[in-house]
Amino acid sequence: MADKTVAILHHHLRGGGVTQIIRQQCALLSEAGWEVIVLSGEEAPEDFPVRAVVVPALGYAPDDNLSDSPDHTATHHDKPSQDAYIPAVPGNPSAAEESYTTTASVREMYRAVTEAASSELGRLPDIWHVHNHALGKNPAVTALIALMARQGLKLFLHIHDFTEDNRPENYRRITNAQIQIEGTSLKDAWYPTGRHIHYAVLNGRDYDNLLAAGFSKEQLHLLANPVDNPGKNEAADKKNRAVKHEKLPENLFLYPVRVIPRKNIGEMVFWAAISETQGQQQSTWAVTLPPKNEHYLKHYNGWKEFCREHSLPVVFEAGAHYSMRYPELIEASACMFTSSIAEGFGMVYLEPWLAGKPLAGRNLPAITKDFSENGVRFPGQYNTLDIPKRWFDLSAFTQKLRNAIEQLLLDYDIEPVKASEHVDEWIHFIMAGDTIDFGVLDDETQRDVIRFILANPSEVSNLTTPLPSAKTAAGAIKTNRDVILTQYAPQAHLRKLESIYTQLLNAPVEHSAFIPGSNVLRQYLHPSGFSLQRIHN
Repeated sequence: MADKTVAILHHHLRGGGVTQIIRQQCALLSEAGWEVIVLSGEEAPEDFPVRAVVVPALGYAPDDNLSDSPDHTATHHDKPSQDAYIPAVPGNPSAAEESYTTTASVREMYRAVTEAASSELGRLPDIWHVHNHALGKNPAVTALIALMARQGLKLFLHIHDFTEDNRPENYRRITNAQIQIEGTSLKDAWYPTGRHIHYAVLNGRDYDNLLAAGFSKEQLHLLANPVDNPGKNEAADKKNRAVKHEKLPENLFLYPVRVIPRKNIGEMVFWAAISETQGQQQSTWAVTLPPKNEHYLKHYNGWKEFCREHSLPVVFEAGAHYSMRYPELIEASACMFTSSIAEGFGMVYLEPWLAGKPLAGRNLPAITKDFSENGVRFPGQYNTLDIPKRWFDLSAFTQKLRNAIEQLLLDYDIEPVKASEHVDEWIHFIMAGDTIDFGVLDDETQRDVIRFILANPSEVSNLTTPLPSAKTAAGAIKTNRDVILTQYAPQAHLRKLESIYTQLLNAPVEHSAFIPGSNVLRQYLHPSGFSLQRIHN
């Protein structure tokens, strides 16, 4: 058995961004001499790199099992039975001497998780590395982590997404859950703190927000995702690829994304329409994947139908359309593109350069600031796509905006009177001036704008943002590639991860306190990040 052990926890191991990071971390840590196991609510794929144990309670909770199930209910009138005493953890012998009031399902989950880890490793792991513990997909898991913190386990809480960042339904799942941890309501115990608890976030925005919410700088880390070349395709037959590429347009802008509202696909369609009005018929704009979630199919199909109706040079599901694999599409593209209005890490801002492709489109300074400070350049990208308000029905849109803002604030349990006051402040902030960012608009208003410019092509001259261009960014490919290979390579991620683990192993165990989610919510609930493209999430 290795001297260094870590148990990684996550709700599931299905395909997706978080699972991909877990896979990479498992492989990197194993190569570095760590014994790694994964605990998940669902079975792992057959090709998973380490042992994975299913603990069903870690999975997503059904909506009808969050607050009204007897297993998730406890009140201050409950008397702790003998079952309420949790076995002491090595190094924390006093834990079993106190009387706890902890919801029964959380106690059972604690036993299931610790027993599963001990069975696999022969003892409790040195480090518990937990991904997205407070996303609200299962409030009992959030409570489990709070209990583990109180029990003195060494926790590394790795946050990819925040329920406070435009996920009000998830937020309410936690605030409404009738769960107790040692007599503390879960709504006050989302984020445990103490020297034996460290946190990692993906970007400087989240780092600054958590500092402002009261997190300790000594236990908070900025941990960039490992980045690899998405264009690697060593097994592909180059001759066949060359034949396939003849079917492709000469100037292909490839948006490598699964189409969901926050990816702002309408903005790519906008540029496709502009390229048509400017006589650049050789440009084709392609998106790679449809949504998985049926909730987003109306959004997706609406844009597909719009592009067909107006004969716009937009290709959906590009791999299937061209009978090509993703690495082949990258190789065949003239330029990669993004119009996303919200990212966690922002892999799209790094991967294209490794594949030898320029990147054009929308920049998100709150996300790319970290990359820029490390030397990555983003020439030709724009921070906002400002369009004249006279291009659409301003009155109708303003009412949509007002309704959506008010609903968001109410969904986050802001008192109705205060919510009403905030709406006017947000409207004033978003609607200031004669223009508005295209990315703020809802689908139908975006389509109205595109119809307007198709009918009035001379109006394009009023845009201050130029048409995205591959040539503008091409000069940054080599420099960016060199920086990314140094700063964001998998081995750089491993070095940072092991440094955090070492700090955690050397940290003393202390009685943990809690930071409530409301502290974090105040940092994210702001009009600067609002868009009608995000109210679907």
